[in-house]
Amino acid sequence: MYDLTSQKAPWKWGDEQEIAFNKLKNALTTTPVLAQPDLKSAQTGTRPFIIYTDASQQGIGAVLCQEGKDGLLHPLYFASKSLTAAERRYHITDTEALAVVFALKKFHYFVYGVEVVVRTDHQPLTALFKRTNVSSRVLRWALEVQQYKVKIEYVKGKANPVADALSRGVEVSSIDAADISNSNDRIVCTVSPKEETDWLRELKTDPDYSSVIEGIETKKLDREVHLPHCRKRMKVVDFVLDEGDLKILKEDGTAVRVVPKSKRKEVFQEAHKGTLAGHFAVKKLLRLLKNRVFWEGMDKDVARWHKECRECFLANPRQSHMPPLKPFVASKPFEIVCTDILEMGLSVNGMKYVLVVVDHFSKWLGAYAIGDKSAATVATTLFQRWICENARWPRQLHSDQGSEFVNNIMEELAKVAGITLTTTKGYNSRENGLSERAIGTIQRVLKKKIENPDNWDVMLPNVVYAYNVTPHEATGESPFFLLHGFDPFIPSSLIPDGEVTKYQIDLDDYKTELLRGMQLVREHVNENMEAYRERMKNRYNAGHDVDVMKLPRVGGRVFMKLPVEKRKSKHPKLTYDWDGPFRVLEVGDTSALISRIGTNEDPLRIQMDLLRVCPEELSSEPVKPMTRRRRRRVRKVAAMRVKAERTFECEESNASLHFRSDREFDVNDEMHCLHGRFRCQGQPLPLMEGLP
Repeated sequence: MYDLTSQKAPWKWGDEQEIAFNKLKNALTTTPVLAQPDLKSAQTGTRPFIIYTDASQQGIGAVLCQEGKDGLLHPLYFASKSLTAAERRYHITDTEALAVVFALKKFHYFVYGVEVVVRTDHQPLTALFKRTNVSSRVLRWALEVQQYKVKIEYVKGKANPVADALSRGVEVSSIDAADISNSNDRIVCTVSPKEETDWLRELKTDPDYSSVIEGIETKKLDREVHLPHCRKRMKVVDFVLDEGDLKILKEDGTAVRVVPKSKRKEVFQEAHKGTLAGHFAVKKLLRLLKNRVFWEGMDKDVARWHKECRECFLANPRQSHMPPLKPFVASKPFEIVCTDILEMGLSVNGMKYVLVVVDHFSKWLGAYAIGDKSAATVATTLFQRWICENARWPRQLHSDQGSEFVNNIMEELAKVAGITLTTTKGYNSRENGLSERAIGTIQRVLKKKIENPDNWDVMLPNVVYAYNVTPHEATGESPFFLLHGFDPFIPSSLIPDGEVTKYQIDLDDYKTELLRGMQLVREHVNENMEAYRERMKNRYNAGHDVDVMKLPRVGGRVFMKLPVEKRKSKHPKLTYDWDGPFRVLEVGDTSALISRIGTNEDPLRIQMDLLRVCPEELSSEPVKPMTRRRRRRVRKVAAMRVKAERTFECEESNASLHFRSDREFDVNDEMHCLHGRFRCQGQPLPLMEGLP
């Protein structure tokens, strides 16, 4: 009877099958001789479950036992199976390992979660699942075995008679490996009596598969089959008509359905974005589909359709194409000054933020503790502390697009002081890298020096002094020297101080020498800065795989990346990283001017690394953000109407209606629902409508 369950065996019911069927009925209806499992003893480990396994050339067998109260082992479950043609070619160690895996799966509901002892007469098996230099098949089995609390022990063959008998007692399939082709001949000629499906009717009209179906029905099994986009040589014998469908036989003997052309994309969409699908990548999706269906050119179709999935494009963590680095170039002090805000936490003095200001040429740092980051506070601190105290008047002030820098107060200050204001493009902190680097240095030094974090503002001036008197990597000199022309005096208890000169130098000579020296220093600094920028540019371009050909082009479509803090959603980490699509209006060296497609919004200047080219396969449908739950708004009054339930006496006074109630309603204001008819000076008011 077991042979009849194979798809490769012809249907035959004779005396031998009838006898086996009667034996099976008798076995199912007689009193069992198996013992009942003691689960509590197995869980405590006093009487654990014991599994004996064995394998032969025909099959594998296993028996689940447990020690009884009489001290003897009693069987709980017998299991066996015959080996397939492929399994019979396994190495003996792999076959014995297969018996263990089969037994654990068969007895899963008994042994899962409790300690179990597996006994085998194949000694190499005791360490097989612990080794790493094994085949992929054994490694896969080892992962399955790890979910059980199993201990494998070796016993001699004489002590394992039951499992040995089960492995040899199975009825071997009468179909030999050499007769597989003949068995295929028999099975493919058998057309299932089930009605034809829509898929089969469509395949009959397909010129690629109509000849295959005709060959099966006319028993021309040796006819070659030529399918487009399929390199594998196939014959009609590789196909079978079963259950009203055309199926193809795989190498492992299983049969999968052939999908007609009109249903292939639907099958892909169900497997990729269906209710129980996970939007997985191409490789995983192909493994899933090839286990269930077949069509020629599946790899190319799945790869192409996967590119059309908007959800995958917007949600997958894919790196944008980076533009070449273009550093700022300053030729003298205070030509370009960068600024940013650092949030440190509330100190005992009420300070919470640090206004960081850095000169791009000399790297001179200013860091000022402030209580808030309002526009007035930032502008006042910048003007009084940075500009007025030491006449550090910037020609260009560069910052991000925070509201503390982009406001009317800063614009008025820049207009009066003649300062050019520039900002980063989009949400890109790398365009303000000098300030970000200075912020990182301040945080690291404060972390190392302070003992009480609440007093960080007290230690901040010391950190700024140490930064300004230390030579910078880019210039080779300290910021103090580049501004003053001499090295700062640093008090030390170990390094002796130089003697103070008793002679007075002529001021004109000092000025001449100072100017000559500063000119030489600036030329030297410019050379160092140029070499530093070139090294930084090469390192950046090499590390970010810069390719100008992959950057957005004018007229193309792009998506813009949004940081988490800019996503208007209650669950920002579950929203898409990208917004758009946008149309590219203008392209610069490191940024692009974009405009949202289908709207009249103002164009945005965005850094290239925050843009992502939209594939041609995707439509221009806008991304729908997962916004916060909207608050219920009180609708404005369109006309005044309420249902007549109660009567209120009222009087009219100018623009307000004063009811004999504890509320006052304005005619032009939003009104809440009042269920009643109102009278004004004895006359009923018009019914109010449009009220929520």
